[in-house]
Amino acid sequence: HNLSYSSMDCGVKLTQKIFDDSGSIGLSCGRTKAESLVKNVPAPEAVSQVLLALSGDGKPLPFAVQTDASNKGNRKFPIAVQFFTPQDSLLNRMIDFVEKSRWNQQMCITNSLENVGLSLDNVPAFGADNTNVNYGIHNSMYTDLKKHENLLQGNCRAHIVHNAVRRALNELSVDIETVVLKVYGFFSVSAKGREDLKEFFDFLDVQWREILRRVTTRWLSLNPAVSRMLQNWVAIKSYFIS
Repeated sequence: HNLSYSSMDCGVKLTQKIFDDSGSIGLSCGRTKAESLVKNVPAPEAVSQVLLALSGDGKPLPFAVQTDASNKGNRKFPIAVQFFTPQDSLLNRMIDFVEKSRWNQQMCITNSLENVGLSLDNVPAFGADNTNVNYGIHNSMYTDLKKHENLLQGNCRAHIVHNAVRRALNELSVDIETVVLKVYGFFSVSAKGREDLKEFFDFLDVQWREILRRVTTRWLSLNPAVSRMLQNWVAIKSYFIS
């Protein structure tokens, strides 16, 4: 459910309070133990299942490597593989999640693959964001990995489309991202304004739909936010005109 390990510190205590006549009284599982359980029980089993699938009945299957690094704080560096099997079709699986403040990203990929018994020789493609650190001409992850022959460049097509749309939005007479942010901000801090808006939905016989938040660091959030704005536009426009 996308809960942090820290939630276990109070979650178990709450369970003990609610079910004080059950076996949960003796339960002890805080964030440290929960993190250890995840990393040492289901995580290794999940990786072993990936390796079993990639073994290909004695002939190793080719697989693409995908990454998406974070640039804040302790950098998080997930490493995933994508491959095809006749039984399950196309699969995407995580094999490692490196968390270090400083590293050589190409070495991280190489080490993570070697640690689980995989080789870059079986990697036909590399996928990542379209940034210079990933696909720059000089000293990028792709140029380092390209030392292995026949490596294809798998750019993020979604980023390319997003950047094209953002350039097109510059031709509009208004900044659509600002409109989405301001409309959400207006109703998110005003309970009365929210209730008044619902009355306009009822009056216009329009189905109520929550106004979605646009998160600037989550670029994929723009499309659903704009789509929801269009669905609610008649009621929202009537509210502000009145």
